[in-house]
This record gives sequence, C-alpha cells and structure tokens, in this order.
Amino acid sequence: EYYQKSIELREKTNNPALPWSYLGIASLYEEMGDQAKAIENYSLSLELNEQNDEKRCNLHCYLGLGKIHTLNGHSGEASDYLKIALEIAESLKAKPIIYETYLLLAENAERERDYKAALKFYRLHQQFKEEVLNSEMLNKLKYQQINYETESARQEAEIYQLRNVELK
Repeated sequence: EYYQKSIELREKTNNPALPWSYLGIASLYEEMGDQAKAIENYSLSLELNEQNDEKRCNLHCYLGLGKIHTLNGHSGEASDYLKIALEIAESLKAKPIIYETYLLLAENAERERDYKAALKFYRLHQQFKEEVLNSEMLNKLKYQQINYETESARQEAEIYQLRNVELK
C-alpha cells in the first residue's frame, strides 16, 4: 500500500527515485513467492531506470532477477542476470553482494553440471565472504576500542572533578 502511494507521488512529481519504488514492490513479491509479479516489477524498475542509470538500483534488480531464475531452474537466464549484477557490484565495490552473487553463480554452474566453474565460483564466494567478515570484525574491534577510550576518558574526568572538590 505504501509503495503504491510512493509510486503515485513520485509519478506526479517526476521524481527520479520512481524505479526504487518498483524495486521495493518487486522484492516484496519475491518474499511473498509471487515470482511472476516480482519479475514484472524488477523489469519495470530497470526500464524506468534507463534514464537515471542509478547503478545500485540496477544492481538489485539484476540480482533479484538472477535469484528468481535460479529458483526456477532457468540457469542460463539466471547466469546472464547474475553476471551483469556481478559486474555492477564489482564497479561499486559492494563486496557483500559480490559474494552473494558468486554463490548463486556457483549453484547455477552446479545445476548445469559445470563443476569446474562451480568450484571456481564457490572459491570466489568464500574469498569475498571472508573479506567481508574480517572487515566487519575489524570494525567491531575499532568500535569497542573507541567505547573503551571514551569510558576511560569519562572516568578520568570524574576522578579529576572529585579531586577538585576535595582540594576546595
């Protein structure tokens, strides 16, 4: 309902974010299992986005189309969409999407009995997944260090205030 309202508003104002509304609807249909409507809305989003060429929107559309065709066993079509998604993800350096795409490509290659390609894609999936997880862990450690230093500074300030009160 809210996506429909956003579409109406964005159409009235010629808002360039209109393809994102259709992308949202497509992903909802995908979650609900209505693959035909999901494909229809992903395709419409891509079509509307031709004028804007918003790469992130295209990335999610191609990835969504690739997932649906993977689920339906249409390996050829799925691979085509996934390779486009992978190319865009690499240009955006979107590593979480890159490793997700490699996994889907590996599943398609395995379904096609191309085990050599499947192994290659699984290895690339694992490599990018490890990079993402290592990066996330590093960010968590940095966050903990910042919290520790902030807490230490706060405690030092309290001690300093107490000493001043005692001196007075």
